[in-house]
Amino acid sequence: PSKILILSAYDTEYYIREMLKENISGYILKDEGPEILISAIFKVANNEKFFSKTVMDKIIKNQWQCG
Repeated sequence: PSKILILSAYDTEYYIREMLKENISGYILKDEGPEILISAIFKVANNEKFFSKTVMDKIIKNQWQCG
């Protein structure tokens, strides 16, 4: 199966929720440091999920499913 890692400038709940509906492997924000991007790439490549802290906080707050 395909692995999709979203790198976005948008951290609104709407965008995050819509991407989660597409069964993405991860979602990080463009203003995160390069170490976050590298971690995300390695995690997703190893069949793990990766969401930046800002994104994960919104997922938890709204009780959305991420995979």
